This record gives sequence, structure tokens and C-alpha cells, in this order.
Amino acid sequence: LGVTLFGKTNQGILLLIFLFYLIFIKVVNYFCKAIFPDNKILKWIVLLFCVFNPIIFGYFHTLLTEFVAITLSMLSCYLAYKWWNVDNKKLKFLYSLYFIVALPISWLLKQPYICCVLIPMVVSIGIALFNTHTKQKVLYYLGTFALAVTALVISIVGWNQFLIYKGVDMNTGRDSSSMMSMQIIQGVQYYAYDDEFDFTKVEVNKYLSKKEKKFIIR
Repeated sequence: LGVTLFGKTNQGILLLIFLFYLIFIKVVNYFCKAIFPDNKILKWIVLLFCVFNPIIFGYFHTLLTEFVAITLSMLSCYLAYKWWNVDNKKLKFLYSLYFIVALPISWLLKQPYICCVLIPMVVSIGIALFNTHTKQKVLYYLGTFALAVTALVISIVGWNQFLIYKGVDMNTGRDSSSMMSMQIIQGVQYYAYDDEFDFTKVEVNKYLSKKEKKFIIR
């Protein structure tokens, strides 16, 4: 069905995996309500444990790393929509807490994922302050933004300090090409000459030119 709808594309797989995850959440929620009809706290503990369990969440994440990004994006956009026009103090605190915690988590998962949380948060703050910009409201929204950025900076510095403590050389590149070259260098330590190698298969190989054969043997 997925191939019929979307073809064999990354986008098709991504949409289906996200759909499966949403169905998974609905199923878990259904069973939690059935098993714990009168205990909301226990129901939420079990629900959150299943939904954000590293093993279960990792199962979906393994297929596409973008699954994490789309989940964060959808959740952040929904909460940002609710946040800019909320009056309930308890909800305001919970929405603020989400963005303060989600911003550093999104960065640590994968740096580009920060957009999934940062952009909805900034847009929500902009709309909220555009509608009404009282002193109390400005302090609340800008204060939340400042706390989220502070949490992000502390998490980055803390993680880098942890890497240094573990002996990682921070002066080397940490991009994909540097990591690949390091893997190659690590393989070189197992390199050795084989003076008795049989080149017969090279010499009779019809797909190699004389120049290529000479180069390989040399």
C-alpha cells in the first residue's frame, strides 16, 4: 500500500513510519485507558514510558533518522499553536518547559533538528507578542526563549567537556568525512606486506588492461 501511494521513496517510507508510530500511540493509549480507568497518573506513566522508551522509539528511528525530526516538528508545531494563545497558568508552564527541554535535546540528537523546535517556538512567540505585547507577556515569552537558549548552551558545553574528559581530541574534525578518514587510518594499523601473493589471477584477468595489471603487480 505504501509503495502504491508514495512509490519506493524516502518520503514514502518516512510518512508510513510516522503513521505507524501514531497508530502505536493510539493503541497504547487505548490499552492504558482500559487497564487503568481510574488512575490517570499510572496511565500517563505507562503511556509516556511506551511512547518515549528508547528501545521502542529507537525501533522506528532506526529505519530513518528523519523520523525523529518529523516527530519533533509535528509535536512542536502543535504545542506552539496551543502556546501562543493559552491563558491557563499550568498549561503555560508545561508548554514553556517543553521548549526549554526539547531545544537542547533536538540539538544533541542531530544539530539540524534544532530547527524542528526553534522555528515553531520563535513563530509562536512572534504571534503572541504581536497580538498583545504587555510587559508581563513580553517577559514571559522572552524569558522562556532565554531559558531555552541557556539550556542549549549549557548542554553543548557540558557534552563537549564530557568528550574532553573522555580523551576526545576536540581539535580534529567531527564531520562525516573526518570520521570516515579516521576509520581508514585505524584500518592501516593492520596492514602488512604479502611477498608470496599469487598474481596469476591478475595476469589472466581479461577485464584489466596491460597497464592496470602492471600497476597492480607493482
